Amino acid sequence: MENKSIEPKQVDKILHALSESSVEELVIENDNCGIHIVRDMSAVSIAKKVEQIFDNVVKTSIDEKATEQKDMLEEADINYNDILSPEVGIFLRSADDKSQILVKLRDEIKKGQILAYIKSTGILYELKSEYDGKITEILVEDGQAVEFAQPLFRLK
Repeated sequence: MENKSIEPKQVDKILHALSESSVEELVIENDNCGIHIVRDMSAVSIAKKVEQIFDNVVKTSIDEKATEQKDMLEEADINYNDILSPEVGIFLRSADDKSQILVKLRDEIKKGQILAYIKSTGILYELKSEYDGKITEILVEDGQAVEFAQPLFRLK
């Protein structure tokens, strides 16, 4: 009668194959010998689930950050034009206290339209738009001192 046993190399191959599978119990028997392997998968499963959750959270976080950065870049790429102060002086949204302001936030304006006035050395200068567009920001307050070439309005 021949004594057949399982070679150590075969055991290594079996253990390697098990480590890459979800098998919890393995029984191998022949006429002369046998192997019975039982694995406690609860710790392995929990570790794998934690790893999957961590990967998903990291991936989601990275995806959200990438989307946020993309949105910021798109915002930065939006074509806008600034209306700049032609003079050093005082920014006025109307010609005098009795007049209504000329333009408001979100107003659609045309090239050449008077937007405000700059009062300098007692003279009232008209501030005309160089562009067609919509006012998205008014960058200074009525009565505020402004510098030459200071942005006053932002148009989209």
